[in-house]
Amino acid sequence: MAKTFIKYSEGTAQYFVEDLGNGVELEMVLIPKGTFIMGAPENEECSLDSERPQHEVTVPTFLMGRYQVTQAQWK
Repeated sequence: MAKTFIKYSEGTAQYFVEDLGNGVELEMVLIPKGTFIMGAPENEECSLDSERPQHEVTVPTFLMGRYQVTQAQWK
């Protein structure tokens, strides 16, 4: 079975705070564009056919909430 290694690094992120009104704010973080390989290789143990074929995926830059959405933010 292939081992997966995660590379951690510290740095700074671009973000902004959206004022939703009534003292409720939403912190958003900029996720930069990038490309990665999605899916499992044929020989990966315990992988499913639905995880194949492996393919390259490119995502544009987008914003994501820094924390889970609260009920106040949802309302």
